[in-house]
Amino acid sequence: MKSENITLLIISLLLFTSFADGEPNDFKPVSSNDVNYVLNMLAAHIQDNYDRINTWEGEIEYTYHKWYRDNSAEIEFRDHVQSNEQAPGEFEKTANGKKGFVIDSKKDNISIHYIPIGQMSLLDTKTNRSFESDADRREETVIVTPNYLMECGPYRYDYKGNKKELVQRIGIKRPVPSNPMMTWEEDPRVTLKSRGLPIWIQLESLIKKGLKQGGFSIKLEKRADNGFVEYRLEEPVVADGNAFGLMRMIFPGNKGFIITEYEYTDTNGNIQAKQTIDFTLIDGIYLPSLRHTLQYDENGRIQTDKTEIFKNIRVNKTIPEDSFTYENAGLKNGDFVKDEITNKKYEYRDANLILITEPNSSEGTHPPK
Repeated sequence: MKSENITLLIISLLLFTSFADGEPNDFKPVSSNDVNYVLNMLAAHIQDNYDRINTWEGEIEYTYHKWYRDNSAEIEFRDHVQSNEQAPGEFEKTANGKKGFVIDSKKDNISIHYIPIGQMSLLDTKTNRSFESDADRREETVIVTPNYLMECGPYRYDYKGNKKELVQRIGIKRPVPSNPMMTWEEDPRVTLKSRGLPIWIQLESLIKKGLKQGGFSIKLEKRADNGFVEYRLEEPVVADGNAFGLMRMIFPGNKGFIITEYEYTDTNGNIQAKQTIDFTLIDGIYLPSLRHTLQYDENGRIQTDKTEIFKNIRVNKTIPEDSFTYENAGLKNGDFVKDEITNKKYEYRDANLILITEPNSSEGTHPPK
């Protein structure tokens, strides 16, 4: 294993010195003799960076914009705006919030606490008139471990005039869905390893498949940019034997070859989605500092625009033992926990769970944590 790492390091240095003198912003095909070497080198760099993470915690502040047009604008306006005015033909919805996260990467545990900031606003894009949405913005905690998933959020409100006050929460513990993290964009780790299978496994698979995806050839290019080599991989998106799109990924050397850009286009070259990620080096590990995601509609117009800023990042520090239990789910005295694995219900009281029993039940009251 050590000799393989040394070989990859030599290859990456040779490739860097070969390409670093190229013209900036000018992508050129990687020699067919070097493609396998480059893909192996990229896979090794990305996996090594990811494997350095034991624990990771921080906050993500986000701003989310979504555009509603025509019929969808009418429906959203009528459902969430207290107004008798005619619905705008097009409006922009904006939501702000933050997420605190704690990850134990070696145990595959993650906790995310969602905190909305203010109500969502709607802006008529033609008149610049703004409206406030009454859509419910919930403060929630989601915990995922290999053994269970727990979601904790509002359960019961008291209404006083036009105001509602949260008086009770509930935590629901259930079995983990198959591959819960495979497509979970909320998991910060996807910025480092891509969605679905880790990107290093995907790259190694391309080599085994003869540099083809579903029978369609990939394209690997390189360029020199500010003294660093940068690679671009174009990979067909294939389903049922047909290519229906193209995914482009950028691997810059000055960011440890972690992917900093994804762009998905359809077969006609129309952009469907784009994501850019910036990274910063913390304690020898490249971690995301900003992620910007755009999605487009069938007419090429921006449909969603989300910016996420990573703050207060700590990596490989000791985290509290209760980070992934009900004790860290934001529960307060009088709240409930429903365990769908054991089919039991508890009341949260003074950091303990008190089993709610049927009359004359002889069951105990303090379950193990």
